[in-house]
Order: sequence, then structure tokens, then C-alpha cells
Amino acid sequence: MDDTTLKTMTTFDSLIQSRHLMMLKAAIPYLSGSAKKTVSIICKFVELQKTVKMSGDETSALSMCSAPADDGNSGTVMMLKEIRPYCSKQEQESVDFFIDVFQMYETYSSMLNDT
Repeated sequence: MDDTTLKTMTTFDSLIQSRHLMMLKAAIPYLSGSAKKTVSIICKFVELQKTVKMSGDETSALSMCSAPADDGNSGTVMMLKEIRPYCSKQEQESVDFFIDVFQMYETYSSMLNDT
């Protein structure tokens, strides 16, 4: 990834983040060396705890953020569109190429099925 700061959060991250955890993370660059290390570890530990808790509960928000069942390539295209903002410019060009390929294939397939 290049030097730009990400301004968006993935759906998964939004499930395990809290306002307080984000405040802690925002403060990390301003802490001393040892405090920076300790708070970083605490933040990741809290995220891990929340992830483990959600993964053990089938009714949790984690299971609710599942993508719809893949009908053809539409799920793949949706996934590529979701990861695109986190890619470098060169990676985005590759992702765009694959999105176009999958969409052309879907169009071609639907034309074959209509005949």
C-alpha cells in the first residue's frame, strides 16, 4: 500500500472496533516508545478477544456480515470492488481488469443462456 492514509474501514473491522479503541489507536503515535508498544499490543489483544467472541456465536454480527451466496461471478466482482480501495494504483488497474473480465463473462454467459 502507498503512503496514503486509509479513511474507510472494512465491514469486518467495523464489527470489532469501538470508539474507545479508535481513540487509543489515534494516541499511539504520540506515546513514548515503551507505552507505544504496550498500548499497541493491548489494542490488538482487544480486537482478537472480540473476534474470538464473535466467531463462537453463530447469531453474532460476524455471521450477519457474510456476503450473499455466489450466483455466477457476481460475488467475485463484489469482493473485488470491496478490496479495490485498499490497493495501490497499479493493483487497482489489475483489479479493474479482472472486474471487466468477470462482467464480460457474465454478459456472454447470459447471452448464451437466452438463446
